Amino acid sequence: MDNTLNLEGLATTSLQIDGPTNGGQVASEVFRSNGEIREAGNNNHDVTASKINPSECGPSIPQILHLIGNDSADTASSSKRDGLQQLVEISVTNDVSVWAKYFNQILTIVLGVLDCADPTIRELALSLIIEMLKNQKIMMEDSVEIVIEKLLHVTKDSVPKVSNDAEHCLSVVLCQYDPFRCLSVIVPLLVAEDEKTLVVCINCLTKVMGRLSLDELTAQLPSFLPVLFEAFGNQSADVRKAVVFCLVDIYIMLGRRSYRTWRGSMPRS
Repeated sequence: MDNTLNLEGLATTSLQIDGPTNGGQVASEVFRSNGEIREAGNNNHDVTASKINPSECGPSIPQILHLIGNDSADTASSSKRDGLQQLVEISVTNDVSVWAKYFNQILTIVLGVLDCADPTIRELALSLIIEMLKNQKIMMEDSVEIVIEKLLHVTKDSVPKVSNDAEHCLSVVLCQYDPFRCLSVIVPLLVAEDEKTLVVCINCLTKVMGRLSLDELTAQLPSFLPVLFEAFGNQSADVRKAVVFCLVDIYIMLGRRSYRTWRGSMPRS
């Protein structure tokens, strides 16, 4: 029997996990596939190589999470990648019972591996976050602040692919999730000294503002407009450029008359 198992979609269970036997005794697993019950003989192999169906096999998700979160030297990056890929498939399938039970554990693990030294692991973790943002949106709403904070940190990644993927994730959050919860994270960071963080936060602010009504924007202006004016004096040309684009959008949204209320506070070059 081949030592690897194929995952024919998450609706079909095909599970064989055999550990060492005692006294040479042959172990067997009875499992169900496409409605047919079969018996599988013992075939010792590493559980990390198995594709596990989480919808019908309770221990599978904890096993996958343990595999991904295990930082021991014995855990290869390839095994972590396999585990993350299985979670991507689980997200796409979106079995409500699975996510109701394991959402918090999965999110904790995936945010944690964004600090992994292997950039391919970080890339795959971001791919999983993208799927979760789309497929587990209701559950992600309750954790959107911590997700934004982590993604903002990853936008400074030294690997361009990882940094770009993090910015893409941020765009999805800013365009689809509660704009006021997004602002609660972004606005306090507009005073960040780090140039990259400041530019990203200003760009995030510009995106979120576009989702606000005129009254909502006007009510929020005091919380960030003074900081924007201050950032306009930043030594970084990238920061000043981001501020200008943001102020132009504010001007367009408010119109000339409304903007006069705030114009007096604008810095003079």
